[in-house]
Amino acid sequence: MVSGEPMFDPAGRFTGYCGIGKDVTASICHNDELSMNA
Repeated sequence: MVSGEPMFDPAGRFTGYCGIGKDVTASICHNDELSMNA
């Protein structure tokens, strides 16, 4: 999962993104296993 906002310098030029990222693979796999065992 990634969440971020584009950042610009005072002249309006794109300088990059500011945000966070999180690996949710383990959580999704765990939820899938729970669903299969229900």
